[in-house]
Amino acid sequence: MLKQVFSLMRKELRVFFQRPAEFVVLLLTPLAFILIFNLVFGGDDVPTVSLYAVNEDTGARGAEIIDRLRLSENLDVEVLPARAEADRRVGNGERMVALVVPPGFTDATQTPAGGQLLFIVDPARSEQAAMVTGLVNTALAPVIADAEVTRNVRDGVACMAGSEMFIGAGATTTTTDVLQSFLIAGLTGLMREQVQAAIINPQISVAAQPASASSSLTRPPTLLEYLTPGYSLFFAFFLVSTIAGSILTERSQGTFRRLLSLPTSRGAILLGKMLAYGLVIAAQLVFVFAASAVLFRLQLGQSPAALALMLAAIASAVVGMGIMMASLVRSEGQAGGFAALLTILMAAVSGALFPGIRVPIVEYATPHYWAIRGFQDIVARGQGVVDVLPEAGVLFGLAAAFFLIGARRLRFE
Repeated sequence: MLKQVFSLMRKELRVFFQRPAEFVVLLLTPLAFILIFNLVFGGDDVPTVSLYAVNEDTGARGAEIIDRLRLSENLDVEVLPARAEADRRVGNGERMVALVVPPGFTDATQTPAGGQLLFIVDPARSEQAAMVTGLVNTALAPVIADAEVTRNVRDGVACMAGSEMFIGAGATTTTTDVLQSFLIAGLTGLMREQVQAAIINPQISVAAQPASASSSLTRPPTLLEYLTPGYSLFFAFFLVSTIAGSILTERSQGTFRRLLSLPTSRGAILLGKMLAYGLVIAAQLVFVFAASAVLFRLQLGQSPAALALMLAAIASAVVGMGIMMASLVRSEGQAGGFAALLTILMAAVSGALFPGIRVPIVEYATPHYWAIRGFQDIVARGQGVVDVLPEAGVLFGLAAAFFLIGARRLRFE
């Protein structure tokens, strides 16, 4: 039995590697996507976004706005000389947003109406641009608070200037103006100091604490630790159509009928296919993770055995789904179409395409969710074999369910 399985496995590998370009694409495409996203977002724990800025104001507030934006770790700011250029570039889709500090902004902040910044937004990406404007507001919080303090102190002192405290003292207009200037300068300085201290060291703060079930978490996963398993899985599941197509081709060409005329069982035939494609998938995952470790300095945790367990679980799930797909469709064309659609949908709802893109609850039904969670247990949490058994168990369970459905429904002739 084992000899038959290994012979069939070798046959499948020889057939697969007759198309070496397919394997090269399988290896290199995930790395290309990881590289692109890593370059776009800088590989940081928190992605950064890019925007243009134009300062048309000649006062101190305009310069302070630009400085604050440049200091923000979440923003990559490119200062342009003119509003027209910013409008043209945003309209061409080069950035989602451009921030314009209009002329007279500094003076306007001292009026009751206040100053107003202008956002030029790409209409094709207006929803995504809301994230950029939110980050800008956060970066400018100290400037906004400082301007509010200055205006309130000026208004308060001006109101006091008309009260009996000034008039009753028999003060002249000159004396009143001097006293107003003195109070505004003194109170503004004091309030600014208090506000800045509150921003840096607030009286009420929020502290993040890991849940007791994840007490071993040493840090949140980085963007790279999402992208590497996510895109590895995304492209590994495209082999579902290859596996299903291979089964359908052998059935249509009569290969299964000839094999079954020999002392070979159906189980041995399917097991040989599973082992062959399981090795291909494991090789793809090992290559992508190893290349990411070398090129992007991805840390792979402390337990090679846990990584090997997750690789085996993922390979089983992909191959099991391929066999199930072959039992549910009638032709290679249907297998390719349905497999591609299912692969994209699973990646989209599980967060494999990008950490922020997922569908809660539904993601639990995808192998991708459990695989990414298992890899992050190993990489970010430093866990071992015992700790990833739940995730690996779910993946092996899904593989068994896929295989049983496929084996019961699959017609060999």
